[in-house]
Amino acid sequence: MQSGVPSGQPRPKKKLSTILLLIALIVFIIGIPGYILSARNYADHYSFIAENGKTLKITAARGETVTIAIQVSGTIAGYWATDGIQLTLNGVNTPLTIVAPKERTWGSTISTKLSATDETATVSGNFTVPSSIGGPEQRTISGTLSGTISYPSGGFMFSTKTYDVNVPVQLQLEPQSSTFWSGGRIFFTASAGLEILCGILLALLAVWALLRTLFGKHTAPDSRDGSQIFKDWLWGLGGGIFSGGVCSGLLAALLLGAGTGGFSAPPDDINEIGLLICGIIALTVFLAVLKTMITDDKKPATTKPQVPAGVR
Repeated sequence: MQSGVPSGQPRPKKKLSTILLLIALIVFIIGIPGYILSARNYADHYSFIAENGKTLKITAARGETVTIAIQVSGTIAGYWATDGIQLTLNGVNTPLTIVAPKERTWGSTISTKLSATDETATVSGNFTVPSSIGGPEQRTISGTLSGTISYPSGGFMFSTKTYDVNVPVQLQLEPQSSTFWSGGRIFFTASAGLEILCGILLALLAVWALLRTLFGKHTAPDSRDGSQIFKDWLWGLGGGIFSGGVCSGLLAALLLGAGTGGFSAPPDDINEIGLLICGIIALTVFLAVLKTMITDDKKPATTKPQVPAGVR
């Protein structure tokens, strides 16, 4: 079987941009499961649910940030307010603020769906284990999580109820050298960094391809009139926005849904990094679709060769 390339001529080399595109795309797709697993492991070590009557056991090192969530059931439309939720630790002079005060945002009437009259609100916040805690690196400190949460509850004639938070806390301090690997933060940071780098590379390649399409020397002349160009650009922008939104939405379901492992209040950086990655991919898909539609518009029309009269 003969090759399509004439003998004596070198085979065409793949462009560097094409190679980088394939590498970045493959690494990004393969890295998604790793990101999800590392995010779930990270959330499992640093996200906790506090319940009255149950001791909240936390394992962390000095200087690490921990997320605590309190679930309040029976709220209308998820409304809640609080004077603040604080964590008091034995040996620490100043109470740690977990949830800052939040004013009441509902009035004497609430307009909502019937299905939203019995929701569960998640009140969450973070605290950083004080580095100033003395004593051995590995020790246990007792404390109490306390505060009051008010919320509207009931049906047509609702009333404001209060939820008194009173949770005993047991903080197990560990050396930073041990939590560096076991906590999962390093693996999450590495996998998230890889996904962000690949996403940025894909976005830059999409920008480069779009610029070459618009300003390249070998761009075919545009024979369309002004109104047709405007319509084609509108279709390109609309298609890019729609495609970017769909892709980023599906990716968000993976990174923010499966990545948090069902935790109602995962660490903030999991959501922030997940949204950043989704935004980069949405921009990349938007630029790629726009470039494709512009390229199709700039293709010169093909004409069939004319056959001389008398030739069949």
